[in-house]
Amino acid sequence: MSSDHPFTERITRTKAGLFAWHQERVIFEATELICHILERDGVSRGELSRMVEKSPGRVSQLLDGTANMTLRTASDLFTALGYELHPQAIRPVMAREHLTYAYQTPPAWRSPWSRVSINQIDSVSS
Repeated sequence: MSSDHPFTERITRTKAGLFAWHQERVIFEATELICHILERDGVSRGELSRMVEKSPGRVSQLLDGTANMTLRTASDLFTALGYELHPQAIRPVMAREHLTYAYQTPPAWRSPWSRVSINQIDSVSS
């Protein structure tokens, strides 16, 4: 992963580090998007917990990162909020020995980061 951040470059030097980095990034982006929807739609974590029939504590753990967010769980949370989760794969450009990646420049309307997905949701729902 080409980056200006020494920490990111150090972590992603190994295959295990690269995999762990991207696992955490995916979970973070899904959680960030759920939290944005909650805030924008005026839904509390307590209301979400009732929607998915989980305890408020469990929903808080999922959203603050202390519990494992699986694709099944993320799908349940999005569905309860009235959204569908559609993951997108972005093919990285292989750089050094299959361990360092640099993202291709995506079209202007798409980004590998969830903030653009949030903006897309805002523009569609407005």
